[in-house]
Amino acid sequence: AAAVARAVYPALTTASRPQAVVLVDERNWHTALAASSLAAAPLGAPLLFSDGNSLPAVTRETLEALAPVGASALGGAQVLRIGTTAPLPKPYLTRSLPAAQPEVTAAAIEGLLGQSAGRAPRQVIVVPDNASRALAMPAAGLSAESGAPIVFVTPARVPAPTASALLALKRPSIYVLDAPALGRPALS
Repeated sequence: AAAVARAVYPALTTASRPQAVVLVDERNWHTALAASSLAAAPLGAPLLFSDGNSLPAVTRETLEALAPVGASALGGAQVLRIGTTAPLPKPYLTRSLPAAQPEVTAAAIEGLLGQSAGRAPRQVIVVPDNASRALAMPAAGLSAESGAPIVFVTPARVPAPTASALLALKRPSIYVLDAPALGRPALS
């Protein structure tokens, strides 16, 4: 993640620095997957990882090198922490989202994405919460490129936070990952 962030944002000028950086706990792959949508426009926020509530040296060095300028869509925040309280190397302006159940965190990220874009996304990626990481990871690339948020469902049902997010999007195009793993109630 640090290498990708440095390649995309060389930070040699203000224009080549990111507005904000997203920091998530590497142990929470659902959160990292859902947060990948924040790498798309308009935020373009690279994703970096904490180790629980500690900051690995490579993340600290990358954050300092990137020197995020602050995202107006995030109230000027330079770092968006999702589910971590890892100490930062200097006093960055931060905004936080708690890590909760995958569907709750994903819905909060979707709301933040819509707020920062000034409009609701037109597409959404639905991932079974029990999907294998290897199967779910391509969704991160699609989400980061398209800005389509990722939301989670269980094989048997659509959790309330996901249903609310989908309803708020007003009939988006829905891309379902591993549709055969879902039961008819969830697909309906």
